[in-house]
Amino acid sequence: MNILKKPEICKGWLGIAIITAVLTFLATVVAIGGFALHQLAKLELPMTIEDPPALPPLPIASGPVICRGGTTTPAIAVPAPKLFVASKRGKTYYYPWCTGATTIPEANKMWFPSRMAAEAAGYTPAKSCKDLSQ
Repeated sequence: MNILKKPEICKGWLGIAIITAVLTFLATVVAIGGFALHQLAKLELPMTIEDPPALPPLPIASGPVICRGGTTTPAIAVPAPKLFVASKRGKTYYYPWCTGATTIPEANKMWFPSRMAAEAAGYTPAKSCKDLSQ
């Protein structure tokens, strides 16, 4: 039985049920789409793309650097990384995220770029800092 040859099938109750289901589905899709668009419209998104803030210039060291070929360029001073912290009043050093380090007031913090630098200054690793005292 070919449905194209028998259009009277769509005229009965089955055809009305199919049309009703399709229209209900379409109405549901439109309602959900409208709700989603409404929620997107409430978001406060930036309408323009801004340039990132400019980085501060790097400090220039006093002496020149001699490159291959005999040319000279100014040396760039790179700040030392802050990997370990200690108190000016204490004798132990910590990772910055250790509990002991978080209790040190900012004014009393001394920063070191390496364990060797901290130990050369007379500090020992904190036993309460995981992986530091090993």
